[in-house]
Amino acid sequence: MSWFTEDPTLLLVIGGLLIAALVVACAKTGRVVMIVWAVPVAAVVGGGVLIEHLVVTPREEVEGTIESARQAFVANDQEAVLRYISPSPAADPIRRRIRWALQMAEIREARITDGPHIQVNNFTTPPSATAELIAVARGRVRTGTSVYDQYTARFLLRLVKHQDRWLIEEVKEEPPLGRR
Repeated sequence: MSWFTEDPTLLLVIGGLLIAALVVACAKTGRVVMIVWAVPVAAVVGGGVLIEHLVVTPREEVEGTIESARQAFVANDQEAVLRYISPSPAADPIRRRIRWALQMAEIREARITDGPHIQVNNFTTPPSATAELIAVARGRVRTGTSVYDQYTARFLLRLVKHQDRWLIEEVKEEPPLGRR
């Protein structure tokens, strides 16, 4: 059922094909009742799209956490970024890295160029998720000079559900073109 709550494309395609078939049948037979049958089909498709929009899956929650952390990073808001990091001692290196990066540079842009590719595991306690993405950050060094104004890396994130929120607990960085 997750295909339905993650992406309504299949529902829209099937509904569109059914309505198109009913319109063609009406044109061929001249029976207006075919158009009347298209109304419940459109209602079912519309209801399905509404349900898909209203249901937020764990995968979408994880994606929202990653996007919100990215936006806070671009805003150079250290405290806002840290709100998306787990309070666990295992996340201390992440907090240090964020503080260092935002003190060292003014971030002007951060984009996710590939992903995030997310897998949620509801069988762990607490529930966890992994996300793989490639991101590019552009900025300006606050003091001194630097030859580089861009940083690109593949990030492997581990998130955990803490109360009602997903928080980043572990980050591994790799070269963007290298694979594990």
